[in-house]
Amino acid sequence: MHEQLSEVDTEDQANHQVKHTTPTSIPCILTLLNTVLPQPATPDLSTLPPTGSVVSFRGFTRGDALVQIDEPSAIVLGLEYSCYLKMAMKQLIAICDDLPPPPTSSARVTRVEISHTINCLVPLHSPSFEVVVCSAHRSEGLAALEWLLTEVKARVPIWKKEIYGDSAITKWCVNKEWDKGRVK
Repeated sequence: MHEQLSEVDTEDQANHQVKHTTPTSIPCILTLLNTVLPQPATPDLSTLPPTGSVVSFRGFTRGDALVQIDEPSAIVLGLEYSCYLKMAMKQLIAICDDLPPPPTSSARVTRVEISHTINCLVPLHSPSFEVVVCSAHRSEGLAALEWLLTEVKARVPIWKKEIYGDSAITKWCVNKEWDKGRVK
């Protein structure tokens, strides 16, 4: 079960957010934004079943100074992401539904939030990808976080392009997880 929470039109494409509940009743907030990710907000734990842990990952544009491409060397200015929106949301929902069950019924994930930047330049040291997992205990939260990160990289059709120097030089990148054939 899921509902589209918001769709805000912009010049390129809309920002999209979907609220989805998995078959095991885990609420998931899935967001694709046309901006650099905002500062993280702590989920409201008062609305969740017993939650004792919130673990998260935020991916930033690295400041690799010199990169070998066709030019002898170039400076990375930022990253630009694009996606096939309908398939990306479909895969994010499927990933949440496929989240492995915890070892015991009391050790459960209570909420998942996944956000990714699309259709804009993400400058150096700015965030573009975030996963937040709320859980009863840290061990299942950390395990779910690692699993979600790997699955998003392997299954969601979001492509990254490195932008160099004067923006005239670009290079498409491949996720190593996607490249290994983990696509389902």
